[in-house]
Amino acid sequence: MRSLLISSALLLVTIWSVSSGVDDKAEVVVPSGFLCPNCYERAKSVLEKAWTLTDPLVTSYGVLVYNILKFDIPKAQEVCKFLQTSLDGQDGTKTEAPFAISSAITKVSGCKAAALKPALKQNLDKILKEGTNSQDIYYAAETLKNTGGAVDTAKIAELLKAATKADDSPQSLGYALWASTVGFKSGGKLEIWERIEDVIAQADEIDKQYLQFEGGLSVTAAVINGVFRLADVSGKPFPLKNDQVVKFSNYLISRKTFMNPVYIGISGSNVLNDANKVLSVKVADLFGRPVDVAVSLESLTSSTGTKVGDIQLVQAVPSSDKKTFTVDLKSKTLAKGFYKAVLVPKSPKNDKKLILLPTTVQVKVTGKLGAVTARVGVADTDQQSQTKWHDLNIKQKLSSKLELDPSNKLVIKVATSQSLHQVFVILKSKATKKEVAFIAQPESDGKTDYKLELDLTSNAKDLGYNSGAYEITLILGDFFIDDSVEWVLGDVQLQVASGKPKAPNPLYGIAYGPKPEIKHQFRTPEPRPARVLSDAFTILTLSPLLILFILWIKIGANISGFPASLSAVLFHLGLGGIFGVYVLFWIKLTMFEALKLISIPGFITFIFGHRLLSYLSDKRKA
Repeated sequence: MRSLLISSALLLVTIWSVSSGVDDKAEVVVPSGFLCPNCYERAKSVLEKAWTLTDPLVTSYGVLVYNILKFDIPKAQEVCKFLQTSLDGQDGTKTEAPFAISSAITKVSGCKAAALKPALKQNLDKILKEGTNSQDIYYAAETLKNTGGAVDTAKIAELLKAATKADDSPQSLGYALWASTVGFKSGGKLEIWERIEDVIAQADEIDKQYLQFEGGLSVTAAVINGVFRLADVSGKPFPLKNDQVVKFSNYLISRKTFMNPVYIGISGSNVLNDANKVLSVKVADLFGRPVDVAVSLESLTSSTGTKVGDIQLVQAVPSSDKKTFTVDLKSKTLAKGFYKAVLVPKSPKNDKKLILLPTTVQVKVTGKLGAVTARVGVADTDQQSQTKWHDLNIKQKLSSKLELDPSNKLVIKVATSQSLHQVFVILKSKATKKEVAFIAQPESDGKTDYKLELDLTSNAKDLGYNSGAYEITLILGDFFIDDSVEWVLGDVQLQVASGKPKAPNPLYGIAYGPKPEIKHQFRTPEPRPARVLSDAFTILTLSPLLILFILWIKIGANISGFPASLSAVLFHLGLGGIFGVYVLFWIKLTMFEALKLISIPGFITFIFGHRLLSYLSDKRKA
């Protein structure tokens, strides 16, 4: 909406600029189009919801666009009251709404904005004192101007200088140009004028016909319109060349029309069955909004390439939200399988903006299981006697328990009216409750007859060599069947050939069994040297201490400097204890035992050693 407002204003100004001329020597670039009468009507249709007076922002931009395009504003007095009430309800936490509403009020004939509420004015004043965003600065300044408030242009210029220094993007500079025109007086200083050349240099040229800024229509329109406004209020020559104006105009006019691809897809499940033969189709634009189109089912083709003959443009019925259409196929006879449905959209109003393409979706048709019969027989493995058959219809059970020994084999045949994806025979031991599954293989290419032969000798390992009573269950399933069938055929007594069950893989116990306890073991210490050598080394090590004692006895020991305090005594005792632990570690203790034991004398030595050192330091200073 805001882009439409800005670009419309710019287009009107560019027409004047091109006709007036600025640089005759520029390369000739001609305009690529113009706003036709239909464009004005389309703008009116876009802004129709502005006059429902439900959204003040939409109504405000509707008024501003109508003013630019010289349209009469419908229900002007009601619009005025609605905008005045909406402005009173603003608190200034967001600056766009007060700006748009106050600007719109000034464009409605006979409408005037009342003084701002204290909360709104306080927030706007704060932005004009501390604002760091050029867009918010412009919105706040324009709102104050529209409501009769005073605007400090010097302060705004200072804020804009800081804002554009922090963010020199085209959008930031564009709003800075707009903000510089608010409250500007002739002869005033315009430092922002020097930035016009910088921002125009950021424009991207396309095919030597278009100029645009990164950010698209709104950013391009904001910058160029800001340049026009600044040149108009300052009285300075227009800074753009003719070819630049035309290229910007060509870009803006190229955006007067757009294409709107329409999405068509399945809504919900794509499965059809006897209980539900209604296909739901989702139709919307790329923003998920409803589109005024009609949808019909053109054709339905099976996976084999056969078309359903009685389907010719089945019309889809739209729902209340106009985004979901339903195609009713209850009267159609559809075999089970996959189908490709071709959905064709069409615009009743022949809207050229809509991209309407036929869409193919996959549909799955399911149904109930058809006729099924089963034959259960007991045959000899040497095939010397005929098989004794028991014929069963669906859900019937054997009238008596069948008994088989290792010389027999169990034969089960299944006949269906359609091919099935899954045909399993489950044997469940009544003693152990263990189930063993066997697959019945197709007997023919049509895959409608299936057969299982269970030899009690060759299949003994599958049954775990466990004889006893078993329950036979037949499971029938397919991708195109609504619900799989679980059919209990009856009971059999099996005498399985004997054999040794396979021992479990030993790797299973290693991977999944309990792990051995992890116990930490120290490395075996190296052998000690001979006792004589060890004693000799000890005596040599202690000989300096022995010499010390002899010299003390002969010369005399001076212990007058020993501090007469408890801390000194305990420090030396702790030190001796540490050496004692070293001796024990050397003789018999392990490293961990020695660390535990040494913590006691170590703590005493640390505490009283600190006190002793403090005492000696104080004594020396004295």
